[in-house]
Amino acid sequence: MEKIIQDRISKKGGIGFTGRPPGQDQRMEVLTEDLLKYGLIPELIGRLPIIVTLDPLDEDALVDILVKPRNSLIKQFSRYFEMEGARLTVSEEALRRIAREALAKKIGARGLRAILERLFEDVLFELPGQGAGSVYHLGEDLVVRRIERAA
Repeated sequence: MEKIIQDRISKKGGIGFTGRPPGQDQRMEVLTEDLLKYGLIPELIGRLPIIVTLDPLDEDALVDILVKPRNSLIKQFSRYFEMEGARLTVSEEALRRIAREALAKKIGARGLRAILERLFEDVLFELPGQGAGSVYHLGEDLVVRRIERAA
C-alpha cells in the first residue's frame, strides 16, 4: 500500500515545500484509487464511507485500556470478585506485563480480555467456594507464570 501511495504522490511532482521526503509516513493520504490498485473490489470500497488510518497501540495505551474506561476490563473483573465477596488487586507491573503480552502476540486491545480470562481461569472457577473477605492480588510474577504455563 505504501508503494502505491508513494507512486501516486511522486506522479504529482511535488517540489520544495509541497514535496515529501521518501519514506515519510504517508498512510494519512490513502484514497479510494489506492485501495482499488491494492486489489480491493469497488463494491467493498463503496461500503467504506470514511477511510482512516490508525497508529498501532503501544504499551501505555493498552494499560490505559485495561484500567481507565468506566467499564474497563479490570473493573469488570473486580466487580465479579466483589459479587463473590472477594477483592481483586492488580499491580502496575502486572498490567504492563499483560500489555506486553498483547503486543508480542499482535492481538491488540481486543486480545486483552482473552489474556485476562486465561490468567483468572482457575481463580474464577474456585472463587464461589472461597470465604467472604478473600483478597486476590495479581502481580507480575503470577502473570509470567500463567502465561508460560499456557504456552
